[in-house]
Amino acid sequence: MFTPPVLPPHQIFCVSPLSRGPACRQAGMSAGQRGLRYNLTMIDIKDLEQRIELIEKRNEKVEIDKAWETSFARRALLLFMTYLVIGFYMNAIKIADPWVNAIVPSIGFLLSTLTLPFFKTIWLKYKK
Repeated sequence: MFTPPVLPPHQIFCVSPLSRGPACRQAGMSAGQRGLRYNLTMIDIKDLEQRIELIEKRNEKVEIDKAWETSFARRALLLFMTYLVIGFYMNAIKIADPWVNAIVPSIGFLLSTLTLPFFKTIWLKYKK
């Protein structure tokens, strides 16, 4: 004959406040204690559902941020904004042909940002 294992009280799950199952009886739980255990379990489940929902929302935001970080639009905008800032700066300090001379540092900055993921993977590999 099969006898269910005796579980410690923290592992007992009583299905309803009026549950009289063997697990509740083995733990020596009264009807009031069984009801309390049921309510705590339902609160725990609701808490877990809320935590999962928050994690899913955070993951969605992280995925959107990652898509932006790797997008062509971001890279083009970065190149354009860098070119403008360097061009205005070179113009302000009276460098000859500031808009032509701003091309090289802008492209250099863009290339440095494009190589960062490569160096990140190397760094992560040796960090472990």
